[in-house]
Amino acid sequence: MPFSIGQTSVGCVVSQNASLLAVKESFVYETKLRDQQVVRESGSAGEIGTVDEKVILLAEDFDDDAKIIQVVLSQAGVENPVFVVSDGREVIAYLRGEGKYANRKKFPVPSVLLLDLKMPKCDGFDVLEWCKKQPQLGDMLVVVLTGNRELSSVKRAYELGAHSFLVKPCQTQDIVHLTQSFRGYWNFSPVS
Repeated sequence: MPFSIGQTSVGCVVSQNASLLAVKESFVYETKLRDQQVVRESGSAGEIGTVDEKVILLAEDFDDDAKIIQVVLSQAGVENPVFVVSDGREVIAYLRGEGKYANRKKFPVPSVLLLDLKMPKCDGFDVLEWCKKQPQLGDMLVVVLTGNRELSSVKRAYELGAHSFLVKPCQTQDIVHLTQSFRGYWNFSPVS
């Protein structure tokens, strides 16, 4: 009977001895923690690493939209650090830890990617295709940002690995619903 940890499915056979399942779960959890510790200690340039920080990477090419999204996150009580990039190539460079993003202590692997679909140089669909080929990013929550409700765009984004989408301009309640639907990715402050 398979059980799931995060987005990684692990298959195991449940024997009459239930402690076997607990041992396997403990091993997978401890392995994940050990792998994350190695990344924290040795994350070198060009190394993607694993998702182990509650950081949001916001990929938005319009400064005003990026500012509005950050305000809305704050109004929803989300306190995660937010890093903003303005095109698809920059998203990939950040996620790879290349160039100015090589310092993983300064630019940690995000737990959440808020991804505009229409960006210059490399659009959101290209980024989704690239992310899909990076197994170490499998725990990252990917939320696409779109200015329209075009069903074909949303469907394609889901097929490429997006977990959810927000229609811009998003409202505080949209972020609240997102955080309630995908728990464990967020740091919160009391909402005033």
